[in-house]
Amino acid sequence: MRLTPFIEQMGNPSGTRKEFWWEREWRHVGDFHFRFADLVVVFAPEEEHDEFEEHMREIKVRGRLPGLVDASWGLERMIAALARVSEPGPFPE
Repeated sequence: MRLTPFIEQMGNPSGTRKEFWWEREWRHVGDFHFRFADLVVVFAPEEEHDEFEEHMREIKVRGRLPGLVDASWGLERMIAALARVSEPGPFPE
C-alpha cells in the first residue's frame, strides 16, 4: 500500500490529458543535429574525463567547453563541476 502512490495509471484516467513534461527521457525520431557550442554538459565516467576533455579541446571551435560530470556522482558534486568550483562541499558523493 505504501508503494501505490508512486505507480501511475495506464491510459487516460477520467478523460483527462496525461502530462509528460516531467519525464526525464525524451525521444526524437530521425536524425538529431546540434553544434558543439550547444553542449552544456557531457556525462562520462570520471576516469575518462581527462581524455575526454583533451578530445573536446581538439574539436572545439570557440567558446566554453561543456561541463563534464559522472552519472555516479551526487548532486552536490555535479553542481560544483558545472559551476567550475573545485570544492564540492560537505556532501560530494
